[in-house]
Amino acid sequence: MLFNINPFQYGKPVSAKSFFGYERALRTIVQRILNNAQSSAIISEPRMGKTSLLHFLKSAELRRQLPLPIQERLIFSGMDMQAFDAKRTVAHFWERALVPIHEQLIEPVPDSPLAKQYNKCYQKNFAGYSYEMERFFEMLYNNNKQLVLLLDEFDTVLHHTRLNCAEFYAGLRSLASRSTGGLSVVTASRLSLTEL
Repeated sequence: MLFNINPFQYGKPVSAKSFFGYERALRTIVQRILNNAQSSAIISEPRMGKTSLLHFLKSAELRRQLPLPIQERLIFSGMDMQAFDAKRTVAHFWERALVPIHEQLIEPVPDSPLAKQYNKCYQKNFAGYSYEMERFFEMLYNNNKQLVLLLDEFDTVLHHTRLNCAEFYAGLRSLASRSTGGLSVVTASRLSLTEL
């Protein structure tokens, strides 16, 4: 007996090599990221490919399709909000979100102006929206870098005891909208942002 192999996977995100069928959505999101660091929200029912789309956005396959200066500018940070511990605070969120920035830009040059600004933010517990955080993303942009923050299962924040607050939502929104190009946020959820 011969079996036909079904190319679709159920239950886990597909690899970047197996990812197809979302070219239009992918093109729109990438254009928004590249166009003044605009943010995007991916909204659909479960098992529709949201997580796979986020994985593809930070994949080497996508990077190879971008011009070299853009490849060097974009720094991706992905977080599954469903796995974010209920005891974690807004400060923990930002500390985790900024890990790729810390590893690539802060640790190698700890005396740089960007590193000093990062340390100011750290000392103030990464207050959701603050002058220090806004200045950090401005300096990031001035260093020709842009953080692309990929937040999967964003609607689960509604059930998070410490993140389901105005400080988190308003801070994230303000930083994303007021950032001069240093921050883009891409959320994936079952609920629209207005429902959240």
